[in-house]
Amino acid sequence: MEFYEIKDTMVMDLANLFMNAFNAPPWNDNWTEETAARRIRQMITGENAYGIAGYLDGELCGMIVGREEQYYDCVHFEIKEFCMNVSMKNKGLGSILLKEFEDRLKEKGIDKIILWTSRDTRTEGYYQKKGYETNAFLTVMEKKISG
Repeated sequence: MEFYEIKDTMVMDLANLFMNAFNAPPWNDNWTEETAARRIRQMITGENAYGIAGYLDGELCGMIVGREEQYYDCVHFEIKEFCMNVSMKNKGLGSILLKEFEDRLKEKGIDKIILWTSRDTRTEGYYQKKGYETNAFLTVMEKKISG
């Protein structure tokens, strides 16, 4: 597997990967190429944004992107999106990509990785198998303010 830092020239390829991944189960979203490209651009152009894409035999198989954030006691990295090519799932490639990403963050001096995911054995359970823990002190809250 080959890894490349994400650049703006990769937006459309990443957007298609993202759209296909998140329009499939367990998320069943309704991303379009336009909305997915906008999301990718937003994530890769922000301050302290960082991400890598993984390729196998020249084919894009996955991406992880997010940003560094300074906290009072250390630097965290928040993973905003991690997705795999749906035709390459369940082959261990996501685990290889995640491990490479964690190693690169460690080299950058990142102390902790934070991410949001849905409560589902296919998502939360995946990360738990990789050593991630559900935070007992934080919860995600939302409030709809339109409509």
